[in-house]
Amino acid sequence: MQTILLQDDPALFRGLEHSLLCRDGITLLTAAADAELLDTCLKSGAQVVLLAGRATVATETLVRRLKSLPHDPLCLVATGAREARDLLGRMESRLGVAGRAAPRRVCRVAVRVTGPGTICKGRTRDLSSSGAFIATTEALPEKTPVVVEFVSPGRRGSARHTGVVVRSVADDPLSQRLAGMAIRFAPGGRLSDDLLDALPAAAARDATS
Repeated sequence: MQTILLQDDPALFRGLEHSLLCRDGITLLTAAADAELLDTCLKSGAQVVLLAGRATVATETLVRRLKSLPHDPLCLVATGAREARDLLGRMESRLGVAGRAAPRRVCRVAVRVTGPGTICKGRTRDLSSSGAFIATTEALPEKTPVVVEFVSPGRRGSARHTGVVVRSVADDPLSQRLAGMAIRFAPGGRLSDDLLDALPAAAARDATS
């Protein structure tokens, strides 16, 4: 299991966070202020730290402090999500990640998420065979086991898939982040190719109904 520490920056979160969460073998952590980044990196032993912004004197100072930690993390500085993805792609061999995530598809379809003693409704933002990000103002806590249920096109009833919440984003009107939760499906609960192919059509029908 590899750990990536991501600086809490909306420009990186919106384009990068959820794709990383669906990758096998990655634990994603976030921190905001410099002191929090250093403390989280030290305690977690994060192998990679991704910082937002240009290479300024302040950033260079932070990188030196991070590199002085006992486990000497790899520090990357990116100005946005595209550059961050490019940097991580080049460093995949060093990260030791076991395979890429399944391809993600942008698909907004209604779902119901059931956790211990609670049910919340929302819509998928994107999904793949291995995971999904679900937009909802009732996000469940991280590590919550869940069952994701949504209409299964072409058949009666609904499709149910087990998983776990790997990231919870609170509803905050002042934040640029999309409120909701990222869910990683259990190996036995992954989406089939047939269902992935059928869901966009179902979402289109929902939008026009």
